[in-house]
Amino acid sequence: MLHRIVKIEYPLKSTTADVYFVDQRSQNFPTRIAVECKDWQSPLNSRQLAEIDNLYRPSINGDEIDYLWIVSNHELAQGPSQTVTNLKRIVYSTYQDFLSSVMNFSLVLEENIAAFKNHESNKNFLHLEAKDRAATLEETTKIWLNGDSRALIIFGGYGLGKTSFSFYIASALSAEYQDGTFDRIPIRISLSGLYAKQDLKGLICSVLTGSEGGPDVGNFSYNLFLRMVHEGLFVLILDGFDEMRHAMTAEEFAYTFEQMSPLFAGHSKTIVLGRPDSFFSDDEEEQILSSLFSEIDSPESDVTKIEVSPLRRDQIESYLAKFAGGARPTARPGKPGKTDAFEYDEDEIDILSRPVQLQMFTKIVRQNMMKMDGKITRHRLYSHFIYEFIKREQAKNARKVEIGEATLGHSDPRSIFMQNVAWWVLVDKRENRFSASEIPHDLVPPSLVTEGKTTGSLREALVGSVIERISRTTEAVGTKGGSVYYFPHKSYLEFLVAEYFCRERFSREMFAKFFRNANREIISFLNDGPAEAVKNVRQGLEFVRGSTPRDFFKVASRHPDYNLNIDAKSYPKLSAAEVLTLYELHLSSDSSDTAIDQYLYEVFRTATSLPKFYAALQIMCEHLNHGNRQRLLEKIIGFTFDSLDEKRLADMYSDQSTLYHVYTNDIAAVRSIFLANCVSINNGSIEVNLRRVWSLANDIARSTFLVSDYELDQDGIVTYAFDGQSCEDISDRVKLLIVDRVIARVPLRISGNLANVFSR
Repeated sequence: MLHRIVKIEYPLKSTTADVYFVDQRSQNFPTRIAVECKDWQSPLNSRQLAEIDNLYRPSINGDEIDYLWIVSNHELAQGPSQTVTNLKRIVYSTYQDFLSSVMNFSLVLEENIAAFKNHESNKNFLHLEAKDRAATLEETTKIWLNGDSRALIIFGGYGLGKTSFSFYIASALSAEYQDGTFDRIPIRISLSGLYAKQDLKGLICSVLTGSEGGPDVGNFSYNLFLRMVHEGLFVLILDGFDEMRHAMTAEEFAYTFEQMSPLFAGHSKTIVLGRPDSFFSDDEEEQILSSLFSEIDSPESDVTKIEVSPLRRDQIESYLAKFAGGARPTARPGKPGKTDAFEYDEDEIDILSRPVQLQMFTKIVRQNMMKMDGKITRHRLYSHFIYEFIKREQAKNARKVEIGEATLGHSDPRSIFMQNVAWWVLVDKRENRFSASEIPHDLVPPSLVTEGKTTGSLREALVGSVIERISRTTEAVGTKGGSVYYFPHKSYLEFLVAEYFCRERFSREMFAKFFRNANREIISFLNDGPAEAVKNVRQGLEFVRGSTPRDFFKVASRHPDYNLNIDAKSYPKLSAAEVLTLYELHLSSDSSDTAIDQYLYEVFRTATSLPKFYAALQIMCEHLNHGNRQRLLEKIIGFTFDSLDEKRLADMYSDQSTLYHVYTNDIAAVRSIFLANCVSINNGSIEVNLRRVWSLANDIARSTFLVSDYELDQDGIVTYAFDGQSCEDISDRVKLLIVDRVIARVPLRISGNLANVFSR
C-alpha cells in the first residue's frame, strides 16, 4: 500500500530476502531495502546478528541493496543492540516498531489512556456486570478477546455506563499493549460522528488523521488500515450505534451498517456498543445486523451479544459511601441498615442503579443544589440536572433575560424553549434530528426574541439549551446545508415533554397527540412530577382513543378528588376512564378483595355505554383470574340474566338466535353477547369461560380504546362453574328458563364475526 515495488522471497547475490521493496517517497533518491524476518521464541543475540550480516553484506557492499532491515518480535538486549549499531546500513526493529513505521499508532495509545483519565467516570469508575453471566463486563470482554468470535455487541439501556466502559477498556488494553501483554492496538471510535460524515470511511479517516482533535496517525492509509484490521492487528471499539441512529432514517441506518461490514472480516475483533431500543422490532434488528455481519460466515458462532446489568445495591452503597467522605453536610443523614451517607427508599434503588443517574445524585449533593430531605425521583434528578445550567446562564449579565414571575428552571423562557422543541420533535418532527431552519419560529418565547432578529434569537435559544449540535459547521444558523441538532439523550427529550405537559393548557387534539406518542419513560416522569401532571392526565384520559398504557390510569389515581368511598348515586356517572382509574386506586390502596368485588359489581351493573362496559369487563376479568371470587361472578351473572327480558333470553339461546354486532351501542344487546359467548349452561350448571370474556373485552376495544398491560395468564386461567338452581343471585324467572326446554336442550350458538374471535 505504501510502496509500488514490493517483492516477496526476492533473490539476491548471496541469499534470498524475505521482503524487498523500494522506498520511492523521494523521487530523486529511491531507497532499496531488504527485510529479514525472525519470528523466534528468544531474542536475537550478537552471534545470530553477525550471521545475518554475513548473508547480506555482499549485497550491501555490492550496491545491490541500500539497507537491510531486520524485524523480530523481541527487544534486543544491550549487547546485541550495540552490535547492530556497529553494523553499517543495518537497522533493527521489533514487529510493533515495524507496524509503527508503516502507520504510527503510538499517539493513539497515549490518547486512549489520557481520554479515560480525563473522563468524568475515571475518579469513581464502576465495574459493571454482564447480565446473566457470572462476570464483570471487563472479564466478559477479556474472555471474548481470547476466543474465536469476531464481533461483540454490548447492549445497555440509557445511563448504564456503556460509553464510560468504552473509554475504560480502550485505556486498559492500550496499557497492556504498551507493556507487551496484549497484541492488538485498541482504537475507539464514537459512531455519533457519523452524523457529520458521509460514510464510515470518512469518519475513520477524520478520527485517525487528527481532524477531530485527536492524534494524527503517521502515514495513515484507509486501505492499509482495513488490511491491518483483517490481519488482526487491532481491536476496534465502536461506541454509540444508537446515537448514530438519531441522525438517520431506517434506510440510512441499514446502509451505514452494511458499510461497516469490512470491519468484521478476516481475523478482526470489533466491539459495538449501543442501546437496544435502536431497533424498532426484532425483524429490523435481524435485518440490520445481518448486513453488518455479512463478512462473517457463521454469525451464530462469530457474534457474541451481552447486556449490561444495572448496579446492584451493594455497588450503589459502596459508591455513595466512597462519595460521602467528600460530600457537603447537605445530604440527608443515614439510618441504621442504610449506607452511612444517605437514606433512600426501596423504589429509589432502581433510580440509582444507573451510573449516570447515580452520578447526577452525587453531583446534586456536592453542588448544594437541594436539601436531600425528600424522596429521590427521576423527575427530581432531571429537573435539577437539566435546569441547573439555565441558572448559570441567567447569572451572566450578558446572557440574562427577563423572566418576570416565571419559575427559573420550569417556566422561564429558556426552559419553555426546550420544552417546546421536545414536544415538536415528539409529535410533529417524529425524529430526533433537525436543522435550525426546521424549528418553527413560534417555538422561541417572545422574551428571547431580540429586536425582531428571529435567526439570531434562535441561535441564542439553542446555545442556552441541552440541545446539541451534531455537525461541525462554523455557524449555528444560516450556513449552507445547516447544522443538525438533537437531544443528546432520549431521556432529556422525555423529561422535557413531561414538563411541557404539566405547563401547557391542552386541547382535545393535543391530548390525542400526547396519548398517541407518550411512552413509559414520559409516564414515569409524570408520575414523579408535580400536581399539574396528575390533573392534566385525569382530564386528558376522557379523550383517549386507541391503545393506552395502563400506567396513565395509575397516575390519574393520585388525583385528590378520587376516593374509595363512592356514593351509590355516583356510579352511573362514572366515565370509562374513571372506572379504570378508581380500580387502580383500589389496588394502590391495598383494598380488600371484598371491597374490590363490590366496586366491580357496581361498575358492571351501571355500565350503560360501550366504553364503560369494556372497562368493566377488562378489570373484572383480571380480578376474577387472580383468585377465587365466585360470589362476585354469581352476582354479575345473576344481574345480567335478570336485566334481559324473556324474549331476548329465548332468542339468544334458540337456534334462531338474533345476530348481535359487538360494536352496537345497545347495552342490552352487548350483555346478551356476553352471556351467549362467555356463559354456557348444561343441565342447570353454569360455567363461565374467562378466556372468552377477555376476548370479548378486546373485541369491544376495537371501537373504543384498549388499555395495555392488563394481563390474563393463558396457562393458569381460573375456571368458574356453579349450580344455577341454587344460586341466590339468579331470579326465579331465570331459573325457570334454565330448566325449561328453551335453554336446557339447545346448544350454544356463536354468531357471525364473533365466531372467529371466540373460537380460539
